[in-house]
Amino acid sequence: MTDTADAEQARVFITMLHAEIAVISARIERAEKMARTAWEVGRTSSRRWYADDARIQRTILYELHRQLDSLHARFPGARVSEAPRSPSTPESTSPLTSSEPPLTHRDRTP
Repeated sequence: MTDTADAEQARVFITMLHAEIAVISARIERAEKMARTAWEVGRTSSRRWYADDARIQRTILYELHRQLDSLHARFPGARVSEAPRSPSTPESTSPLTSSEPPLTHRDRTP
């Protein structure tokens, strides 16, 4: 009974990690796009800020993948197919890391 409960809990965590990985990946893409745009228009301080943000988000992404790999190693039967990211899911919504402030008009590219 305990193995079943542990495996089920692992599946729940795996599902949450997949969702978080999708959110963080979208944040990285957005930060890298903003860094490229800032570079193109000559805003070096903005480019640096967005490049640093992408680097930080990438560190979080690596940690999430490490946690996912650990769960898969501990519970090999608890694999969950990764759900595709819904386009209607806002990238700033995250169950694990929701400390990012909402986007402002300055964060959007023209």
